[in-house]
Amino acid sequence: MKLRADIAVEKREFAKAESLLKKAIEVDQESPILHYNYAVLLSQFLNKIEDAKAHYLKVIEYFPGFIDAHLNYALLCQDNFNEAEKHYLYIIENYPNLSEPAHVHYAILLEKHFKSKLLIEKHYNKALELNPLSINAYTNYADFLQKDIATINKAFELFEKALEIDSNHEFTLKKYITVLLTFHGYY
Repeated sequence: MKLRADIAVEKREFAKAESLLKKAIEVDQESPILHYNYAVLLSQFLNKIEDAKAHYLKVIEYFPGFIDAHLNYALLCQDNFNEAEKHYLYIIENYPNLSEPAHVHYAILLEKHFKSKLLIEKHYNKALELNPLSINAYTNYADFLQKDIATINKAFELFEKALEIDSNHEFTLKKYITVLLTFHGYY
């Protein structure tokens, strides 16, 4: 059934995929991979966020070390600082060598909730230490720094490093061009 659900997703038959995954979960209620795939379908294709959260929690219950389940769940909980933080920190503390995305998204969460600038920078720097080719870390860190005129030059450097890695990265290009247009004439 899972394979048929995957095919349905590829064909963009999301209702069919949902039905197939529901049936598969009825047969194997404790399968972390079924709950994970169902949560991804619910959140990314059907916009059923609360249902997706419940299935990510099932994944974590059955397989606490499923890093992507923690990460995706935390991403869906951005408005609930404590809940999202708990899952980012779980990854950072228990899987330090695999925690680069958690550091990036935790820094974004910290910024969104107006936490310490030093703590935010610490997590972006740790992400870049773990993965010096992380376009997302460079871009989001640059976006954070560009909001303060005192750190705008460092922001430009980080945008440029991200674009050295991938000169066509759409998200980075949009952010960089916006900052260039905003500060055109100041430099």
